Amino acid sequence: MTTQLKQSKTATTTIRTGDVLVHTTVTTDVESVYVDFDDILAAVEVFPDITMNGETPWDWCDGYVHTVERVSRLDEGRDTADQRRGYCYSDGHRERIVITAGWDDDLYRWYRDNGASKQVAREMVALSLRKRLDQLRKWYEHGWEWWCCGGEYKGFSDGVGGIDDFDYAHDEVRRECAENIAHQLEQAGCVVTGKPTPDPADTRQQKRDRFRRNRTLFSWTD
Repeated sequence: MTTQLKQSKTATTTIRTGDVLVHTTVTTDVESVYVDFDDILAAVEVFPDITMNGETPWDWCDGYVHTVERVSRLDEGRDTADQRRGYCYSDGHRERIVITAGWDDDLYRWYRDNGASKQVAREMVALSLRKRLDQLRKWYEHGWEWWCCGGEYKGFSDGVGGIDDFDYAHDEVRRECAENIAHQLEQAGCVVTGKPTPDPADTRQQKRDRFRRNRTLFSWTD
């Protein structure tokens, strides 16, 4: 990390005004314009978002509209592989529930508008529904957590809350907050050293990943 050179100079002047002496003290701080990005990153932390207590992730994340039915056992009509997908224990009350999520007409139209055949569009929406049910089951069985990410450095700050994944908050959002603070420092005249630069290898991989996503856009098995 770069050593921050900071010096403080204090000067005091005294003048007589009538029958009183007026003492004036002026402190001048002088420090290097160079700031190490790692110092900024170290000042950004991840901590629980207590303002989101009681909030459910499906009320804040798009696409998770669903209904819940409390059951003592599976009905005969539900006892198929597809219908059991939304069947789980609710960890809070140790009760059996069945989660039902509806068909997404908007998503179906999006696939159709982007060139998918009717059959492929139906398969893609079915895959999305399966993933949504799996995620809902995970939340109901194991719960969820909300996180904040933010920090302050030399009077400049950035932060965001309502994050439902700690690893994402720590690995991705924390760096984004540090980069935003670095930008504010640069706007104020500082020089931020050690900023992460895109790795050419990563850039090539991103291009390959984007090509693969476009190529397999309608591959429901991917």
